[in-house]
Amino acid sequence: MSQRCEVVSDTARIETFLRSDSATHLYALADLDVEFFAHSTWWMLSDEGRDLAVAFVLEGFEPPLLAALDSTGEGHDRTILSSIASELGDEYFVNLMPGAAESLSDSFDFDDDGLHSKMIWRTDEQRPPANSATLDGEPVVVEGLGREHTDEIERLQRSTPDAGRVFAPEMLAADTYFGIRDGTDLVAMAGTHVFSTQRRVAAIGNVLTHPNYRGQGLGTACTVEVMKRVQPHVDHIGLNVGNDRVVAQRIYARLGFEHVVNYVEGTLRSR
Repeated sequence: MSQRCEVVSDTARIETFLRSDSATHLYALADLDVEFFAHSTWWMLSDEGRDLAVAFVLEGFEPPLLAALDSTGEGHDRTILSSIASELGDEYFVNLMPGAAESLSDSFDFDDDGLHSKMIWRTDEQRPPANSATLDGEPVVVEGLGREHTDEIERLQRSTPDAGRVFAPEMLAADTYFGIRDGTDLVAMAGTHVFSTQRRVAAIGNVLTHPNYRGQGLGTACTVEVMKRVQPHVDHIGLNVGNDRVVAQRIYARLGFEHVVNYVEGTLRSR
């Protein structure tokens, strides 16, 4: 074999590789859009013209995101990570297949956040369910959220111990964020991590409910509004959820999401 690892800027080549398993690589497909691609570095591992794996670093988050993807199941994601180790910085939030971080163990320590599930909702097969949540006995009002609501969103995040780490105010520009209030207080929300009409994919994220308001279906109601917003424009809606969040996984399953594959989230720090 004559494997080769190289930096690539050909989005068509990368997309062809990712389309071999769109459900697994949904986030990466959206990251090919120009607003993300301009702030990223991509590598591909190939062997005599056959692309085997891709890895990329996406700036704009603190720390940056590092991911490695291999559709073959033959461990090429580990090979590409080993190949780019000397080019990496000091710290990354990572999305990797189980065990892949071991390929960087000579230079990095890995703080493992545990197994997560990639789930998919296929827009050509189903429609978003009806919203039936209530608050104090009254049907909830789900409102759109924009950049003017950034302070409220960040306040809700701080009040929610299990809030995710991937949020930037720029995400609100996609007009895919929705929330529920109790009086003037924002108590639940949901949005998208990525939404690409060009690649026809979206990923739901930042689903949060204030601890005092859980168990009433408020986060689900916000999620349904997101699904309704993006469904006409995409072929796949995905999401990532920790395997320790059993209740959340059951709720997503009731909404029609299916498990695709397990992966690992965590933080990688150089020694």
